[in-house]
Order: sequence, then structure tokens, then C-alpha cells
Amino acid sequence: MRKKGKEAAIFLRTEGGGVAERIATTARIDGGGGYVFEQDGTSFRIEAKEGRIRIGRRGEINYEVDLRAGEERQFTVGTQYGDLRASARVAEMSVREGDGGLEAECRYFVDFSGSVQEHFVRFRAKPAGLVEREEEKG
Repeated sequence: MRKKGKEAAIFLRTEGGGVAERIATTARIDGGGGYVFEQDGTSFRIEAKEGRIRIGRRGEINYEVDLRAGEERQFTVGTQYGDLRASARVAEMSVREGDGGLEAECRYFVDFSGSVQEHFVRFRAKPAGLVEREEEKG
């Protein structure tokens, strides 16, 4: 069970649109069970449960995409040049919880008015104390 205000060690890997990003940092768990963290001036919020992954990003590019297995979902990407309407269709999704941690993966397609891009996201979170204990053993 994720507890509000606790910290977790997280790893985020995203690929899509010719860009790959990897982030390893510490996140805070918010009241909705989401993991909140910042990297290079951009803030993120990731929430996952069976059949659903919600990703929010605020910075130079802003969006909140609610990925749901078997559904096509509409969302808006905000940029300095204006807003882009898009839709996301999930191809594969896996969410696993256990030992106070979370692992989520999703392959999905984003359609920007007929221009379709394949995207992939992998997110892992473990309680910060658990990671420290594992490192002490190693």
C-alpha cells in the first residue's frame, strides 16, 4: 500500500517520437497514490493501477494522458507554440504491485491528427528505505 507523503526511489524510461528519456530519482507519494517528482525543471506525476496508467508532465511541454487498456483516449499537449489535440491507443499494458512497490509498462500509439507515433513507457518505484537496505546488502 502506498502511503501519502512517503518517499520512493523511482526509475522512468520513455521512448517515442524519436526521443528517449531515462530518469532515476526520488519521488513523493501524493494523496491520490501518484508518484510526484521533478527533473531538470519539469515536474511529473505518475499513477498506475491494473488496466490504467496516468502520466502528467509540466514544463516546456505539458500534458496529462490517461492510458487505459483497450481504450482510445483523447488528450491535449501544450507547447509554447500552442495546443495540440491527440489521442492515445494502448497496444500492451502491464501493472504489478507488491512489496510496497510498483512496476508498470505500456506500449501505445499517439495520433496527432493522422501522424501516428509509437511510444513506450516503463516505470518502477520502490519504498526509499527498501532500496537503501538492498544497497547495504550488496
